[in-house]
Amino acid sequence: MFFADVFGRKNVICLRNMAQRLINDKWYAERETDVANESRRFVEAAAKLIKASIRETEFDMDVYPLNEA
Repeated sequence: MFFADVFGRKNVICLRNMAQRLINDKWYAERETDVANESRRFVEAAAKLIKASIRETEFDMDVYPLNEA
């Protein structure tokens, strides 16, 4: 099972294979014919994944590391 947030709706549930197929179909439907635009779209998608990963990371806010250079 795959849990996701879609258009602000939390916990949208579907089977992982179906989610993978929907994402794959959407990616190929929106691809660009121009190599530069397609490269930009690829980088933007990677940036969104990195941003989401950082947002989901839990940080310890009780201790701040000292800068001992």
